[in-house]
Amino acid sequence: MSPVTSRPPTVGDAALILPLVLACDEAVAGTSDSSLDEIASMLAFPGVDNEMGGRLVLDESGAAVGWLWTELDEVAAEIFVDVFARDAAVSTWLFGLGVDHAREVAAATGGSLSVRAGCFAQDHEYADVIRSHGLVVDRTFLRMRRDLAPAAPYVAPTPPAGVSVEVATSDDAGLRVLHRLHEESFTDHWNHTGRPFDEWLARVEASTGDDPAQRYIARVDGEPAGLLVADESMREHGESYVRTLGVLSEFRGRGIAKALLANAFAEAGPRGYSRVGLTVDGASPTGAKRLYESVGMTVFREILLWHRTVG
Repeated sequence: MSPVTSRPPTVGDAALILPLVLACDEAVAGTSDSSLDEIASMLAFPGVDNEMGGRLVLDESGAAVGWLWTELDEVAAEIFVDVFARDAAVSTWLFGLGVDHAREVAAATGGSLSVRAGCFAQDHEYADVIRSHGLVVDRTFLRMRRDLAPAAPYVAPTPPAGVSVEVATSDDAGLRVLHRLHEESFTDHWNHTGRPFDEWLARVEASTGDDPAQRYIARVDGEPAGLLVADESMREHGESYVRTLGVLSEFRGRGIAKALLANAFAEAGPRGYSRVGLTVDGASPTGAKRLYESVGMTVFREILLWHRTVG
């Protein structure tokens, strides 16, 4: 196979790109969590410049054989580079374009940027490509999930005394409570970037499968104490995906995270899901992996996060 042409991708290319992403994932992991909605969201997400930071490689038949995607996060001063290709030479070329784009952005701002990339832990070929461009492994993240018994709906246990869980309202007041809970509960987490309300909301609403009905607040004696935000990004795979779960430091150790997860498990079945999944920092300072294991979740995939600085 010899790719013969390349061009910037567009938001209308999701269906063209999806078979490539599925093939790349399945070749390494055996399965794929990707979906058409996810690819479409990636192409339109805030900070994505398809014209300058993206590239789509096509073979003679017009099929996609390579895709470079970059996302600039100006607040965090970092840029994520992601490449999908079955040919190592194509991967290497595209990743180099991504790093070059990061350098150009850093030069334009007169500062430095963190270049980040991720790969499945077992994808040694792509890891070699990333490493060849000067990146080193920063962190390991774990994909975890719990299967739900189809014949027996999950019934959430009674939460601890004084703890309640409710759907967050979608008015300005409710959204600002969610924002505050998110910002304050993740302050001590690795690489957390604080964001003003408007930017935070824009990113939430642009996320794949965003569903306001799956934004939950936990209260302790009426006081907001934690949040859980699930979405429909994995609906094609029968999974309710927990995108955010956080508890304010002063309320930790009181069973609030378990109560939020129990609520998510109970809500997933009636919504047609067969399991609940999430991604967690393998070195979480709050011992999140142990918490998730205690409610029946297990690790099924490891993802390496890579980093280097340019500029």
